[in-house]
Amino acid sequence: MSSVINKRKYESLTMEYGEIMSQPSRVRSVVKALALMTTISSYFIGSIVIGVFAGIWLDNYFNTSGVFLIIGFFLGLGTAVMGIYYAVRKFLGGNQYE
Repeated sequence: MSSVINKRKYESLTMEYGEIMSQPSRVRSVVKALALMTTISSYFIGSIVIGVFAGIWLDNYFNTSGVFLIIGFFLGLGTAVMGIYYAVRKFLGGNQYE
C-alpha cells in the first residue's frame, strides 16, 4: 500500500517539476528572485558586519568606549540600504544611477 502511495507522490512531483521546467520564463523569474534575495542579504549582513568590525577596531585603536562602533554600525546600515535600493531598482528594470 505504501509503495503505491510513494509511487503516486513521485509521479505527481515529477509531473510538477516537468511542468515548471517546461516554462523557461517562470524558472528564470524564480532564479532572478532568489538572486535578488541573496544580493539583499549579502548587502545587509556584509555592510553592517564590516562597519561594526571597523568600529570596534577604531575603538580599540583610539581607546574610546563604543563611539566608533555606533558610527560604524550606522555607516554600514546606510551603505546596506543604499546598496539594496540600487539592487532592487536594477532588478525591477530601472536605470541603476538615475
